[in-house]
Amino acid sequence: MDGNNGRLKEIVILASDGEILHTVYYDDYCKVENIDLPQQITILSDGKNSTIVLRYSDMEFSKEVDEALFDLPIPVGVRTIIMDR
Repeated sequence: MDGNNGRLKEIVILASDGEILHTVYYDDYCKVENIDLPQQITILSDGKNSTIVLRYSDMEFSKEVDEALFDLPIPVGVRTIIMDR
């Protein structure tokens, strides 16, 4: 977290043995409906020498979304886990 503004700066993703798998950086924040959102997300994969950079522009929140978009069928052979929260 950035101590000056409370924005998320980076996340480090570790393997079970503590090895760093990925580092994710969040940059170039802008306000979208009074919420700070990063316009650039950079993912570094340690050991694979690869980098993915996502850049966003003209971000906005959808006002109305058909909830059926999120009603996805469960693939055959996948065990369902019911979460209570």
